[in-house]
Amino acid sequence: MTLGTASFMARPFYEKHGYQVFTSMKAANGYTDYSLVKYLDRDTPDYMPTHNRGAQYRILPGNDDDADVILNGIRTYSEIYEEKCERFDFCKKLVDMDGRFAAGVIADVNKGNEGFVMALFVEEPLRHQGLGTYLLQEVEKLTKENNAPVVLTYAGDWNVDFFKKNGYLLRGELRDVPKGHNCYELYKNI
Repeated sequence: MTLGTASFMARPFYEKHGYQVFTSMKAANGYTDYSLVKYLDRDTPDYMPTHNRGAQYRILPGNDDDADVILNGIRTYSEIYEEKCERFDFCKKLVDMDGRFAAGVIADVNKGNEGFVMALFVEEPLRHQGLGTYLLQEVEKLTKENNAPVVLTYAGDWNVDFFKKNGYLLRGELRDVPKGHNCYELYKNI
């Protein structure tokens, strides 16, 4: 299980619960961003707080409204430490002359902070023709236009070479995640 946090947030809390830092990066705002991992199939010491009030509550499934409350809460908390920034969602696709899908990318840019590639996909018969690189360059262009100095992404060992070929550097590695493979965090300063 992986998660991210910043130096002003809950890193010590997560470490008490068996998470370990596997990457860190100085953010544009002067704080440090951390990625942490906890391997659930390995023995880790269980942390039990001395004043555990968890038994007073029930865990229930959430919905989209609950997700909005959670995200707005963490954004409000973060604004105490970070300047509020505009966020741009980015979803672009390439289609052929008949309008058939060829490739697409989903990303977002936090103005002045970073861009993040969430997903990039090229249809199998169209790979190795520069379509993925073209879409990646569009994300980098939008990131740069919004004064963000870096683009981040995750990749598996089956596609990490694509990002390396496009100038991305390894920031961290999770071995045997998913089982039998490795997962990487990558970045590119732009």
